[in-house]
Amino acid sequence: MKFNQFIEETCKWWDEYFHMLQRHEDVGDIETSAKLLYPSIALFTQTQTHFICEFFGAQERYYSLKEKRHKESSTERYFNQFDENREEPLFVIEGEGVIISDIKIAKGSNLEALKTRFPSTSSNNALVFRNSESGSLVLFGSDKSLSTITRCIFINKKENITRCKNILMSHIVSKNATKKDLLKLYRQVKGQNRIVGVYEAKQKSHKAIHNIGQLQGMYLLPSLRETTIGEFIRQHPDIINNAFDSDSFVYEPYLEWKENSPTDGESAINPDIMLKRKDGKYDILDLKTALLNRASLTKGGNRRRRFVDAAYEGAAQLANYKEYFDHPKNADHAKEKYGIEVDNPRLILIVGNYDNTDVEEVRQAARSHKDIEFIDYDTLCQLYLEQNL
Repeated sequence: MKFNQFIEETCKWWDEYFHMLQRHEDVGDIETSAKLLYPSIALFTQTQTHFICEFFGAQERYYSLKEKRHKESSTERYFNQFDENREEPLFVIEGEGVIISDIKIAKGSNLEALKTRFPSTSSNNALVFRNSESGSLVLFGSDKSLSTITRCIFINKKENITRCKNILMSHIVSKNATKKDLLKLYRQVKGQNRIVGVYEAKQKSHKAIHNIGQLQGMYLLPSLRETTIGEFIRQHPDIINNAFDSDSFVYEPYLEWKENSPTDGESAINPDIMLKRKDGKYDILDLKTALLNRASLTKGGNRRRRFVDAAYEGAAQLANYKEYFDHPKNADHAKEKYGIEVDNPRLILIVGNYDNTDVEEVRQAARSHKDIEFIDYDTLCQLYLEQNL
């Protein structure tokens, strides 16, 4: 089976299922006191040996699945979040029709201490735990294998860094599987005596925790593009709106230069988010990745402290966006096209994560970027949770 066929068949099958589920919910056929939260993104990943589809999202109504593509060196790295370690796995998944659900798999972590950063780890899932940090959580067989992981939490640890993967539903299919094999797996998953592929939120706080668990599963995924993270945030605007006390935002406005255009030929700016303030004016926010391959957001000693390239480029972009609005014709164009007005805007860069953000080092590096606020993804999550828990 080719990658494109895997994508086509998966989207078709699960789109029909979620639409069917929504119809039954609308007429009251589903007996549950919980609110169903539907996925909205299907992330398709190709590794050397497998195709993976993982669903993300927390929508109160189902509309469709936005297809996103990703490449990863190995299936083990995708789930172990650090490297391709295949030694001493807690689980070996091989064969056809394997379904793993409702468990929490962890190694070498103080689970109680993780609940603040990763609130989804407080779930009541059955726990499979290893004290040692050595080995991998999961290993996938090299022969034909088709499996589904649903409602599971993977907690990975390497040295002093911990990452959490909150899996709503993920299908893992070896490249030598056929369409017939794939549809057989999906029928098995659907045939369980319960609804699948959605999250059941019994309280408002449960939705917030699920939202953050899904976002963390994205920004802690090695090599994932910032556009995929941005798409999740676009579909779940309450994360940004609650975190920054905003009513709404404009996502990726395309704003042509009308005067003082740059000499490098740039014809327009395209900021990630224009964030509407309570006074009706807009702040400017840009998204980078969590930079999982960097131990620190900065480099150099105290006197020469500066940001690594990705963070520096993000700061430069924000400065360029602000300059755009300094010119009246540009400002008039933004107001006419999107209703955007800017007055002394906050410049916010979301970059990095808890593990590579040292507050004092960031303060030192930011001395040459005094107008810009640097916020890591874990802090973004906490700002959102403070308004919802």
